[in-house]
Amino acid sequence: MGKKAEQHYQAALNIDLKHEHVHQYLSNLCTAAKLRHPSAIYTLSLFFQFGDMGLRQNLDLAERLRQISFKLNHPHAIYTYALDAFFKNIDSKLGLELLNRAQKCGSQAALWHMSYLHARGKFGCKHSRSLATFYKRQAENGKFTII
Repeated sequence: MGKKAEQHYQAALNIDLKHEHVHQYLSNLCTAAKLRHPSAIYTLSLFFQFGDMGLRQNLDLAERLRQISFKLNHPHAIYTYALDAFFKNIDSKLGLELLNRAQKCGSQAALWHMSYLHARGKFGCKHSRSLATFYKRQAENGKFTII
C-alpha cells in the first residue's frame, strides 16, 4: 500500500457522510481500494455484503473483496475467516491460526476471542486464567485497526 492509497482513504474518512457527500466518499474509497488499501477494500466488501451506501447488494463481489483484503492482511478480514473456520468449517486448528494472525495484525475482536477461548478452554486452547487475562488486557489497551 502506498502513500497515495492512504491519502485517498483518509480523505474518504474525513468526509461528512450526509447524503450529498456519499458519492465523494465512495469515490475516494474506490480510488484507495484500486491502489490496494486493505481497509478500503474491506470496507467496500461490507458495503456490498449488506447493500449499504447506495450500493446494490452483491454477495459474490463482497466475498471477492474480503478475500483480497484477507490476502493484504486486513485484521478484520482475517478474523472473519477465523470465525468461518470455527463455525462453518469446524476446523479449530485453522481457526486458532487465523485468530493469532488477526490479533497480530491489530484485531481487537481477535484478542477478545482469544481471551474467551482461554477462559473457557475451548477449541483446543489451554484453560488458563493468566492467558485469558493477558489477551483481555491486550484488547483493552492496544492500538487497533477500526475498520
